[in-house]
Amino acid sequence: MLGALPKTGVGRLEQSSAGRLMKPRSMGGTTPAELAGFRRPFSTARRPTPEEAAGLTRDEAYADTKGMKTTNRLALLCLALAVPVLPVQAEMVRDERVKMAAPMSIAIDAPVGREKEAQVAIDAAYAEVDRLVALISEWIPESDVSRVNAAAGSGVPVRVAPETYTVIKAAVDIGALTEGAFDITFLPVGRLWNFMRRVRPDSEALTQARKLVDYRRIALDPVARTVALPDSGMGIGLGGIGQGYIGDQVARLIRERGFKDFVIDVSGDLRVDGLVRGRPWRVGIQHPRLSGKTLATVPIANGLSVVTAGDYERYFDLEGRRYHHIIDPATGYPADGCQSVTVVSRDTMLADALDTGLFVMGPVRALALAERLPEVEAMIVDAQGRVHTTSGFQLDEIKPAD
Repeated sequence: MLGALPKTGVGRLEQSSAGRLMKPRSMGGTTPAELAGFRRPFSTARRPTPEEAAGLTRDEAYADTKGMKTTNRLALLCLALAVPVLPVQAEMVRDERVKMAAPMSIAIDAPVGREKEAQVAIDAAYAEVDRLVALISEWIPESDVSRVNAAAGSGVPVRVAPETYTVIKAAVDIGALTEGAFDITFLPVGRLWNFMRRVRPDSEALTQARKLVDYRRIALDPVARTVALPDSGMGIGLGGIGQGYIGDQVARLIRERGFKDFVIDVSGDLRVDGLVRGRPWRVGIQHPRLSGKTLATVPIANGLSVVTAGDYERYFDLEGRRYHHIIDPATGYPADGCQSVTVVSRDTMLADALDTGLFVMGPVRALALAERLPEVEAMIVDAQGRVHTTSGFQLDEIKPAD
């Protein structure tokens, strides 16, 4: 729970003088329509134009199978705030580029007179993104991860950069935390699925590939800073955690440049620091069954991240079942207990991995785990479309399903 996190002035959230979150009632197990009965109707249904969204962030789902992220993210829209007319004391500097085969954007609410400095900070941030991607992407042949995969079964550990080791070690720890629901050794199974062709993999091929999936078999040496995979054919992919790590590192860099109010969208992993015009950013969460519609809005500020996994961005329906990109490592088939999972945390890397892990775990186990974690809140839409939240998750508005 985010019980110790100072989320200033967000929606219905209230703070004590000690800065601790005052938890509202839980809204678990309710449908969107039921929730809408005691919340303001949500009216911002269409996607804002680039002009309307200037200075805000648009969170696009990453659906490119050749990009770094191999698990897509639910679309998040940063919605316009109703702010009073005040003397202009800051200028929004926003720069969107294509990174990891998907849109990435950085927006800094820069004090007047520091706009050029903000752009320099953004340029440095994108350079850092390129450096980190070159280390941790399995799609780049010379990357640390590709070298680890190429050496699988050779018995030769591969020395990696500190950044790569940090991400892999975190992934192994989160694998244990989620009891294997998040597993970066999924790559042999993931390679068998091609959602563009809308064809299920051969069951025998999946059975054989599953034998190569087990995060516990990754050999890590913290002193030598090496990584080894014991069997030929094993492989790791950091698409479900690497972008969160990048978001955290970009945020650190921008803060070091002297800016405190900004938002970073790393291909669907949203990191927010500070405020915009003195108020929280409002993040819209995509409805998992109504294309282009927003299910709920969440007020976010002061160093929080929002990351969502959903079953609707890359999928096909066959014989009454939806086959999507969020694969259960235990079965080799798509997890079927949820439609979407949204995680809020101060740690973007943790949120990035947890949304996938919680999705695979299913709503009951996922909510129990998220409630135990000290800096995590979650909203889950289960397979029947019911909305469940941890006790500290703050919904500003929610739109009924009809």
